[in-house]
Amino acid sequence: MFDKRNNNLIGTCGFHYLRRTNDNLIVEVGFDLSKPYWGKGLMREVMIEVIRFGFTKMGIFIIDATVEPENERSIKLLSKLGFKRELELKDNLIYFYLLSAVN
Repeated sequence: MFDKRNNNLIGTCGFHYLRRTNDNLIVEVGFDLSKPYWGKGLMREVMIEVIRFGFTKMGIFIIDATVEPENERSIKLLSKLGFKRELELKDNLIYFYLLSAVN
């Protein structure tokens, strides 16, 4: 992600840790954003497009994400985007997942 005004790198968002179970493709999404850009809706805008691309173009079945419990902004973002939260912490991380409505 780059700032349109000065072309500076301000963050990243994308899939990593792709895996296949049975005939389903599952990926983990990761994202980060420079602090001066927090709270402006940028990551929500980017995540909507990344999710759409994953489900419609890549044929992904599940997108998951892990978040540290103190990262309230990321927890709120994933919840707003429709990700479901696992009830138990694993390795001191909160696990989220989003199922494709297409598959």
